[in-house]
Amino acid sequence: MEYDDVQSVIDAGTQEVGWVSQELAGADLGDERLRRRLVKTGEQLAKSPASPINEACGTWAATQGAYRF
Repeated sequence: MEYDDVQSVIDAGTQEVGWVSQELAGADLGDERLRRRLVKTGEQLAKSPASPINEACGTWAATQGAYRF
């Protein structure tokens, strides 16, 4: 797979992250707060799949939440 092919896959994935919510919405983690954190973190990481967690999350609070999760 060439670089252009990989980049187009990454670009396509970052344009629409609604699938993340659909996939993770049914997760039963025993606590609604954990499920919300899972969905939020999943969406943030899906928007920036090539970025480190702190960059993908955007804020210090979101980064801490992702690591705590």
